[in-house]
Amino acid sequence: MTGRAEIVTAADGHVFDAYFADGPNKPKGLVIVVQEIFGVNDHIRSVVDLYGDLGYVAVAPSLFDRVQKNVELKYDNDGIEVGRKIAFEDLSIEQVIVDVEATIDHCLPLPGGVGIVGYCWGGSICYVAAARLSDKISAASGYYGGQIMPH
Repeated sequence: MTGRAEIVTAADGHVFDAYFADGPNKPKGLVIVVQEIFGVNDHIRSVVDLYGDLGYVAVAPSLFDRVQKNVELKYDNDGIEVGRKIAFEDLSIEQVIVDVEATIDHCLPLPGGVGIVGYCWGGSICYVAAARLSDKISAASGYYGGQIMPH
């Protein structure tokens, strides 16, 4: 499956891109896929496509769009440095959660629940989003989220 780009508008008026995938049948639910510090890259898009193939509406919001559009960094020292700066200096957790919530709201109503999965920085975001948006998120799985303790 190949996904598509859509535009999402947050409650504060911020407009950002998101990568969507869904199957041809009635969806089982929604899965939000939260990026690593490397952006919505081939890896994250492949995860979204996989969830779409499994019958979910899946979406990866471009959470770095508040700082820079179309961020796709390499898995090298330069990519780590740039990604960390955006994630930990340029963005606030509050901005990121506003964008995650906007992504959920953009997709609803859907049958089934809302799940969120994240990798590295996204794993930490997944944890915080599940706690702060517990009225909307029914399941969460954060992979190696190293920034959970501060929250």
